[in-house]
Amino acid sequence: MRLRASYPPATKQGTLVHELGHRIFSHLVPGNEDDHPFLFLYDAWVELWGSEFADAQVKVESARKGQVDYPGAWRVALAMTAKERARRWRSFVASRKPAR
Repeated sequence: MRLRASYPPATKQGTLVHELGHRIFSHLVPGNEDDHPFLFLYDAWVELWGSEFADAQVKVESARKGQVDYPGAWRVALAMTAKERARRWRSFVASRKPAR
């Protein structure tokens, strides 16, 4: 895994957790390594570093360009409560068999 050296420390932390989320997601859904685990990422950031950090990282990610609609994904994820995101994540995980 590589991170940009130019990222500020907080963005490196947030990006590391984001990328680890890819690994979790790809373990559950083999072949879909590019899907983004927005259902748990915000809440993981809050748990690790607080809501101010999480809100700042959403702004950072929402400014990113590429194949993923980051602003749209964050709008959808944050339109749900933490409990709703957790419920959807549990439902998603329960519907999948982990890869071996």
